[in-house]
Amino acid sequence: LEIFTLTGEEVFTTQTQENQGASTLVWDIHNNARQSVASGLYIYILRAVGTGFEETRTGKILIVH
Repeated sequence: LEIFTLTGEEVFTTQTQENQGASTLVWDIHNNARQSVASGLYIYILRAVGTGFEETRTGKILIVH
């Protein structure tokens, strides 16, 4: 999971390794420096990779404090 501001600044990244099947990933609305992010619109990129499988999803997240 990667999260960016609308200007392209990286806010948060994480990588997990999971077994086959569904997984849950929770973002606690903190940046990589463990500071709470400001209210606003953010872009996410979520990549799932497996044996013979790769999928990327992008979207927007609105944070309101």
